[in-house]
Amino acid sequence: MAFILFKDKKRPIEVRVKKLSEHQIEIAGCPINISGFAYYHDAEMKHQYGDFSKFTTLYRELDESYILSDDNSVYPEESETVETPEPPLREVIQLLKKDLANMQTVLDKNRDYTVRAANEITDIQIALCEIYEMIGGVE
Repeated sequence: MAFILFKDKKRPIEVRVKKLSEHQIEIAGCPINISGFAYYHDAEMKHQYGDFSKFTTLYRELDESYILSDDNSVYPEESETVETPEPPLREVIQLLKKDLANMQTVLDKNRDYTVRAANEITDIQIALCEIYEMIGGVE
């Protein structure tokens, strides 16, 4: 345990103090106070451990303690997720119809390509048969 004297108080109070980082101090055992404080070893304030008068920003409030910062930083709260509203059913149907039309166009192009490829294969087969007959064919 340690004793701290807040700048806006006249008497020190016994608390638990934990230095979390260069810019953050956690205090437990007293109400939130952001006036800055001095840290003492004893209630008579004879042995000062440190001057924390610049720790005047409430970084984060915890269940049984709070964290002060000296660089104006605060704990980033989780942002609320914004739910995207469902599109109306008519819009969904219109989008699906467009997708189906696009798919049909692709299928038609593929079908045309397949028919052309089949015709070309048939033409090649006929040409090979003609060449085969010209060179003597099978006896």
